[in-house]
Amino acid sequence: QIGTPFELYEYPNSRYTANFLGQVNLVEGVLIDDDEKYAVIKSDEGGCEIYIDHAVQGHRGMTFWAALR
Repeated sequence: QIGTPFELYEYPNSRYTANFLGQVNLVEGVLIDDDEKYAVIKSDEGGCEIYIDHAVQGHRGMTFWAALR
């Protein structure tokens, strides 16, 4: 991944990048909603929905990892 330190830290595009740049909790889930302004990932691990304040690249039903710092 190439970007500024801020972009790499705040928007990692892989689990490797997220783990490499500090402590992070990774939560696996499935994309259930994606809009220009937000995305929603449903996680069976915590039985919750995670709202992300930006769009993601993918399609509904795709597996995603949310990085929580």
